Amino acid sequence: MTADFVSSFEDKDKYMEYGRGVVITRENEIVAGASSYTRYREGIEIEVDTIEPERRKYLATVACSALILEIDRSEFAKGGNYNNMKKKTIYLVVIVIVLLICIIAFFKPLSLSDIARENNQIKMVLSELGVRNGEAYIDSVDYQAITTEQKSAILTLLEKYTYRRTVDTLFSDGSISGLGDKTLSIYVYDDVSLVGSIFVSSSGRIAVNEKSYSMENAEQFIEQIIEIMGQAD
Repeated sequence: MTADFVSSFEDKDKYMEYGRGVVITRENEIVAGASSYTRYREGIEIEVDTIEPERRKYLATVACSALILEIDRSEFAKGGNYNNMKKKTIYLVVIVIVLLICIIAFFKPLSLSDIARENNQIKMVLSELGVRNGEAYIDSVDYQAITTEQKSAILTLLEKYTYRRTVDTLFSDGSISGLGDKTLSIYVYDDVSLVGSIFVSSSGRIAVNEKSYSMENAEQFIEQIIEIMGQAD
């Protein structure tokens, strides 16, 4: 990876004179970086890379931001057209990049498996909502006696599903509208203490620990839970 960062320069001295770069290391190994691949009077071309296991962690974005700041405060920024790059513009670019990182991090998928662990107890309530003979009804089934095999299957299923924050998450109290025709409440206990809760509606609205989120394939998730619990019947 690092060879591509400096391959356009004749030697180390030329790179130190005409180039700039930033790398991110972990345990003394370079995992990401950004470098001036080439330089000319009008500007530079940047080479950016991250090793495969560390991708999707915004390391390349951080490296680019650091490189911009390094260019701004160094002698490298003097001469050519770099004098036309105003500090306010550079700082604005960095702020925008940081905001983008925050937005991406805020809306990234969250795992349902973080709510329940192997040593927790799980109880659930499945509800079906509808209209029968012109009147609204709710049919509920309590799943209180969950077997070890069922619990294991539920924990495995939780690992396969994710949910996301929405703008409403910031101000929510866990209330949800537009429930669809099925809802599933999952209660997670440590001994007798409630330590977590998940409320899933077939419409894709979900509440986790009294905050509202969105979830893809929520109806499929509910049906798979029903299938797991039906294995004891």
